[in-house]
Amino acid sequence: MLGFTNKIADSLNQYIDNYQQTEGGIDYNAGLVGALAYINSKLNPVDTSSLGSAGIRRGTSSVPHRLLVSALSQGISIEAPFAPILATVEAIDLRGRRTRLVGGSSRVTWKAVPGTWILRATDISGSIYQTTVVVQ
Repeated sequence: MLGFTNKIADSLNQYIDNYQQTEGGIDYNAGLVGALAYINSKLNPVDTSSLGSAGIRRGTSSVPHRLLVSALSQGISIEAPFAPILATVEAIDLRGRRTRLVGGSSRVTWKAVPGTWILRATDISGSIYQTTVVVQ
């Protein structure tokens, strides 16, 4: 497929860096390449058993849920959505230094020092929560 502007067809320059004229061909060729890849995968399937496992984690969710953070007069309040009991709560600065906060309740209050922090928590069922907060 070729793509070009509405100018006279004789003015088509076949240069790969001429984006204005080749954009249409690039856009419509994507569907053609996808269809050919599907046909090829059906005619010549690849044996994926030799590639190893896909690395799927079972059990707890591998995607952290978001923590809820709110400002207080003397620090910040950290809690998980729907108020589960937080078993562990830690704050990590951008240098990787960890500060373990007291868990065991649905809300944790922390007198945070100024900086950028990654707040990470797990509840009693093993679900993971995480958010980033900037304290000024």
